[in-house]
Amino acid sequence: MKATQKEVLFSEKMLAVVSQKYEAAKEPKETWAPTDFLPNFASSTWQEEVKELQDNSRNLSDPFFMALAGNMITEEGLPTFLTWINQNDHIADRSGVDDHAWAKWARAWTAEENKHGDILHKYLYLSGRVDMRTIEITIGEFIRNGFTTKSLNDPYRGIIFTSFQERGTRISHSRLGFEAKKAGDESLGKICQVVAADEGRHEAVYQSFVQEVFNQDPSQMMLAFTETIKTGITMPLSAAGKDTFEFFSKVTEALGMYTYGDYIEILEFLLKRWNIDKLEGLDDTAEKARDYMCLLPERLKKIASRKKPWLLENIKEPLLWVNQEDSLVSHLQTKRGQLESLQLDQV
Repeated sequence: MKATQKEVLFSEKMLAVVSQKYEAAKEPKETWAPTDFLPNFASSTWQEEVKELQDNSRNLSDPFFMALAGNMITEEGLPTFLTWINQNDHIADRSGVDDHAWAKWARAWTAEENKHGDILHKYLYLSGRVDMRTIEITIGEFIRNGFTTKSLNDPYRGIIFTSFQERGTRISHSRLGFEAKKAGDESLGKICQVVAADEGRHEAVYQSFVQEVFNQDPSQMMLAFTETIKTGITMPLSAAGKDTFEFFSKVTEALGMYTYGDYIEILEFLLKRWNIDKLEGLDDTAEKARDYMCLLPERLKKIASRKKPWLLENIKEPLLWVNQEDSLVSHLQTKRGQLESLQLDQV
């Protein structure tokens, strides 16, 4: 007789995996804290520290700060994410202090994720580069609107979603950190990289959960994977409003921070990570789903080849969340000046 979802998720092997990941998560006092990377207002040199942070931030463009603000707003949506996790069948923390491994992991994950919005929010506030009131209104709208992954409370689909979404978040934070360091802002570079490192650990955790379900219930997990991708991986910032999310997506794609190509790369990575092409024990329906998924990246690449890429030059709307007026024009003029200087140097 085939095991139920609950029997799989609470099997001895599955609980061993979840417990191991929970126990590997460090206690808050043993890991980094946001204040480790920010000016210390208890220090006699706090004014100099703030001035240095602001001076270094001036090397970064306004489109960069719009992307950074969007990432921070996404992280600040944490109350919505935990609400969603606790809607999943079987693995939810019903009391808020449940003692099973899934509930303990969710709380440990939340504690770590909470630092991400905290540190980015404080950095942006101190930088003076963004309109914090507008940002805070967007955060409020995000949480008030609510967010759904469209996983229908299915825990299999839920951990597929987080496996994908955490990888996407890691990519975006990592690229912002690289750009910050390249522009000479070492402090922001470290902030983005430490957040990206957390996201990288989290994606690996959720992917290990999915792998164990594939080991025990391959057909149902294959169908869950397929339905999750067919439904679409909805990025959390979409909860802030359709227009806001679409504009943010245009800018991040134009900057190369997160693109449609990255979406395809993540899908290819997960197909390899879970050895989808080598899965055994699938029923006929799951076999068809596997065939569909294995062909999907190439189909998406063909679609991508026909898509016109977003360029900063083609974005006419004022940027969201940044302070400067006409900031996109200012950024483009700076870029053109750099190119002209480079061309003159090569003559």
